[in-house]
Amino acid sequence: MKKTLTTSLLAVSAALATAQNNDSLRIEELHEVSVSAVKASKDAPFAITNVSREELSEFSKTGQEIPMLLMQTPSVVASFDNGLGIGTGYLRIRGSVDSRINITLDGVPLNSPEDQCVFWANMNSYAGSLGNIQVQRGVGTSTNGDGAFGASVVMTSKAPSLVPTAEVSGSYGSYNTYVLGSSFSTGLLWHHLIFDGRYTETNSDGYIHETGSRSGSYYAGLTWLDENFVIRYRNFGNFETTDQAWNGLSKADWDAGRYKYNSLNEWYDEATDTYHRYPFNTYDHFWQNRNILSGTFYLSDLWKLNTTFHYTHGYGYYNNYKPDCKISKFGLDKADFDGVKTDNLTRKKGLDQDFFGVMANVNYTGKRLEAVAGYAVQQFESNHFGRLVYAEAIGAKLLKNGDYTYYDSDASKLDANVFAKATWRISNQWSVFGDVQYRHINYNTDGINDKFYASSTGLNNQILDVHKRYNFFNPKAGLTWKKDGQTAYASFAMSHREPSRNNFTDNGSYPAPKAEKLLDWEAGYEFRNETFAVGANLYFMDYDNQFVLTGEVSDIGEALTTNVKDSYRLGIELTGSWNVTSWMQLAGNLALSQNKIKDFDEVVEKYDAAWNWIEYTTVHYDNSDLAMSPNVTANVMANFNWRDFTFQWHTNWVGDQYLDNTGSKDRMLDGYSTTNLHFGYTLNIGRAVKSITFGANVNNLFNKHYAANGGVYSAIVGSDNPQERYNSPWYFPMSGTTALGNITIRF
Repeated sequence: MKKTLTTSLLAVSAALATAQNNDSLRIEELHEVSVSAVKASKDAPFAITNVSREELSEFSKTGQEIPMLLMQTPSVVASFDNGLGIGTGYLRIRGSVDSRINITLDGVPLNSPEDQCVFWANMNSYAGSLGNIQVQRGVGTSTNGDGAFGASVVMTSKAPSLVPTAEVSGSYGSYNTYVLGSSFSTGLLWHHLIFDGRYTETNSDGYIHETGSRSGSYYAGLTWLDENFVIRYRNFGNFETTDQAWNGLSKADWDAGRYKYNSLNEWYDEATDTYHRYPFNTYDHFWQNRNILSGTFYLSDLWKLNTTFHYTHGYGYYNNYKPDCKISKFGLDKADFDGVKTDNLTRKKGLDQDFFGVMANVNYTGKRLEAVAGYAVQQFESNHFGRLVYAEAIGAKLLKNGDYTYYDSDASKLDANVFAKATWRISNQWSVFGDVQYRHINYNTDGINDKFYASSTGLNNQILDVHKRYNFFNPKAGLTWKKDGQTAYASFAMSHREPSRNNFTDNGSYPAPKAEKLLDWEAGYEFRNETFAVGANLYFMDYDNQFVLTGEVSDIGEALTTNVKDSYRLGIELTGSWNVTSWMQLAGNLALSQNKIKDFDEVVEKYDAAWNWIEYTTVHYDNSDLAMSPNVTANVMANFNWRDFTFQWHTNWVGDQYLDNTGSKDRMLDGYSTTNLHFGYTLNIGRAVKSITFGANVNNLFNKHYAANGGVYSAIVGSDNPQERYNSPWYFPMSGTTALGNITIRF
C-alpha cells in the first residue's frame, strides 16, 4: 500500500512538472510572438548580438543605465554626464547617436517621437524587467517608430514566472551610490492568472560635483494564460531628479586636473583653489508611466496573432540657474526694468506629453516558410513651455503675478506603418529573406519658441509653423547559407528618417531640412561549435542628406545643422569566443571602420586679433571624418564559473574621436581603455530562502582619467589661414576607479 501511494504521488508530481514545463514553453513562445514584428529571426542576414536575461538581471544591481552594458557588444560607445554611468547619458553604435538608433520595448517605440532620442535617465534599472535585448547593427529588420540609421535595439520584457518567486537586493558603493530593488511573482493562480511586479531605486552623489541623482523604475504585470492564448498587461513607470553637468569641462580645467568641476552648478576660485556652489542647482525632473496591453493567440499550429495597445504619459522639466544672464534672451527689454541688462535668473523648461497607439501582426510558421505581416498606428501629442521662476533683481516686478511664460508651443505627430517580411528556406542550407515597409509621418508644431530675434517692433519670439508629411518605402532583402556550424549571409536594406524637432526649430528662417536616406549593405560569416565561435561582418552604410553640424549660427543664435549630400560608414566587425574549459570562457570583439563625408563645407566665424567679428568664411574638405565616430572599438571578456563562484573581466578600448567634422587632431578626443571586474558567490540554501548571492563590481580598475564625450568651438582669429584656429574644446570626464558591493536574497 505504501509503495502504491508513493508511486501515485510521484506520478502526480511528474504530471504537474510536465504541465508546468509545457505552460512555461507556451508562455515563452507566445511572448516571443509579441515582439516578432521587430525582432530578427535566427536566420536573419544581419549583424546581431543578443544579451541574455542572466546578464540583464546581474547588471540591474549596479544602478547604471543600459548603454553601459551594451558597451560589451561591437561598435558601441557610451558616455554619461555624471561620470558614473547613471542619469543623463548617450549611446552611439557605429558612430550613430541614439537619435538614429531605433529602440523598442515589446515592440513599442521608446525614442521620443520629436527629439528621436532615448533619455536614459528616464529608464533607470529597466534591465531588471527585461528578458533579453537584441542589438541589430545597421538598418536591421522592419521596426516601429523612427528609422534605424545606426542600429535597432529590441528590448523584450521578462516572461512572468509560473512558480512563486520573490527577490530583494541592495547595493552600495563609491560616491554614495546605492541601489535598492525587489521583485516578485505569484506564480500561476487558479491555473490561469499571474501577478508580478518590481521596484528599483538608485541614488548617487555622482562623480562630477553637484550631479547627485535619485531615480527609479517600477513594473506591475497581470498575465492570463489559457491553452490557446496569453493576455498581458504591463505597467512600466519611471522617475528621476538629476543634477546636471551639460557644460562639460574646459581644456584648461582638464589640463589642471580639475576633473570633477561642474561649471553649471558651481564656480571655481583659482586664487584660493576652492569651489563655490551657486544658490540653485540646475536639475532635471521627469516622470513617465507606460501601459502595454497585448494579446497573443494560437489560431492553429501554423498561424499566430498578436495585438498590442499602448499608452504613455510623461511630464517633466528642468530648472536652470543662469547667473548674470542678459534679460533680452527672454524677450525682456531693459527699459521696462529700470535699465537692468543682466540678472541672476532661473528658467524652467518643460513638456507634457502623451503617446498612444495600436499594433498588430500575424505570424505564419511552416516547415520552409516563416512570415510576419502587420501594422502600427501611433499618435504623439505634446506641449512645450518655458517660464522664468526666479529673478533676483527684476523678480519683484516681473513675477508679481506668478511665473513669467516666455514660450509655449504644441506638437503632434502621427506615425503609421505597414510591413510584411518572410524567410523562405529554399533547401536545408539556403534561405532567402525579404522585408518591405511603408511608413507615413504627419508632423505639426505651432506656437512660439524659446528663441528671440530683433525686429522693428523689438524682440520677438521665433514663430513655429511646421506642417510636414513624409512617405517612406523601406525594402530589405538577404540570403543566408548554413552548414555544419557555418553561417554566411549578405543583405541590402534601405531606411529613411524624418527631421527631428530641433532640425526645424534651430534653423530659424532658413529652409526646412530634408529627410535622410540610408542604403545599408551587409555581409558576414560565422563558424560555431561547442568549443569555438568566430565571426566577421562587413558593412557599407551609404547616406544621402545625413545631418551634420556646419559650425554656422542662425539669426536667432543657434548652431545650425545641414543635410550633407554624400557620406558613408565602412567597416568590419570581428567576434570570437572560446570555451577553454567547462568553467572558463574567453570572448572578444573588434570593430574597425572609416566614417567619411565626401564633400563638406565647414562654416567658421572669423575675427580680427582683437576679437572683433568680421564674417563667416567657408572651408571645404574632401573625405573629412564624421565627428564622434571612432575608427576602432574593441572588447575582451573572460568569464570564470566554478561551483558557486563567478568572476568576469572586461576590458574595453575606444579609439580617437574627432570633435567636429574636419578631421583636425587639434579638435580630437583621445582614445581610452578601461577594465572592469565582477565577482560573485551564491550560497544555495533551498528552504524558505532559496539562495543568497554576494557580488562586487570594480570599474576602471587602473584608474584611467578619460573623457568619453565632448565638443568644440573653433574660430579663425587674427589670421587669414583657416587652419590657424582658436580652439575651445570641452570634455565629459568619466570616473576613476569605483567599487560597488551587492547582496541579493531569493525566496
